[in-house]
Amino acid sequence: MTVKLAVLTPTYNSKYLKQCIQSCKDNIKYPYRHILVDDGSTSVFKALLYMYNGVDNVEVHSLGENHGCGYVRNELLKHAAEVNPEYIIYLDSDDQLTDKVNNLIRLADETKCDIACGRLYSKSSKLGMCPRMDGLFTNRQHALEQNKFISMCILGKLFRFNSIKNLSFPNIRRSEDYVYMETLSRNSSLKSTDLAEVIYYKKFVADSAGRTGKPLEKEPLEKYCKENNAMDSRYLSEAK
Repeated sequence: MTVKLAVLTPTYNSKYLKQCIQSCKDNIKYPYRHILVDDGSTSVFKALLYMYNGVDNVEVHSLGENHGCGYVRNELLKHAAEVNPEYIIYLDSDDQLTDKVNNLIRLADETKCDIACGRLYSKSSKLGMCPRMDGLFTNRQHALEQNKFISMCILGKLFRFNSIKNLSFPNIRRSEDYVYMETLSRNSSLKSTDLAEVIYYKKFVADSAGRTGKPLEKEPLEKYCKENNAMDSRYLSEAK
């Protein structure tokens, strides 16, 4: 069976993985595969994780020790290549997709775009919509006219796999998503589109360690970006 969508989830001792997996099962109407890579969880959480392996389109892989989210996202891309989906979407293990993800897939099909951007909603934030995360802090119309991506956040976006499969995440422990999206935004051949519907529930919870594992180390981000020509300086303040 051809896989339309691969959902890529890094996880570490996640308390919300059941809800994450269930949201995909309940809401995705296309053939999909949910690929999870465990970033060195403790034995109890790892045992719970493997209960889902092979059930409801879930595929579980495990790393022996914690490496950080950039490394894990690259591992997810490797496993996605084995499935060869038409699209991928990143879903952190303490978050959930809504049924509007199907509208995003239809929009990507209709427009033949490389990246389709949806909206994020914070279930625990008093602000509700997350302007810093869903890209409303940018000039939306200008960004669309210039064929640029709506924000430097990878969440809430649908990626055409063949368009991005050769790009990897930097192996750093903070701001790896910003560096990745900045690199993508420099590729003028990639086309993007936008859907004004919430497809992603983001849980900002104090006890969540769902995506990165160990506490983030303070990386010399400016030095990294300068040495690797990885990020426009105007995004550094956003990424910290």
